[in-house]
Amino acid sequence: MGQLEQTRARCKSLRLTWMAQQLPQLLGEAESNDWSYLQCIDHLMGYELKERDQKRIQRLRKPLKVATHSISKLPPGPRQSCHPR
Repeated sequence: MGQLEQTRARCKSLRLTWMAQQLPQLLGEAESNDWSYLQCIDHLMGYELKERDQKRIQRLRKPLKVATHSISKLPPGPRQSCHPR
């Protein structure tokens, strides 16, 4: 296993999925732009965080749609308060 594949496998085991997928492309960009090691790592981490934020937002929006849809399918009936009197 080459160094790149080993690093990608480690990213996957750490659940850095975006980084594992984009590593070859970003390393090429780093080489082309003469980035330092720190700049390369910073770009990798920044993009990983942005991707995770987008996935989190999608995940949070999904249950709201399901809950709203489920409530609208409830049969009509007497409404009861959740608070005892």
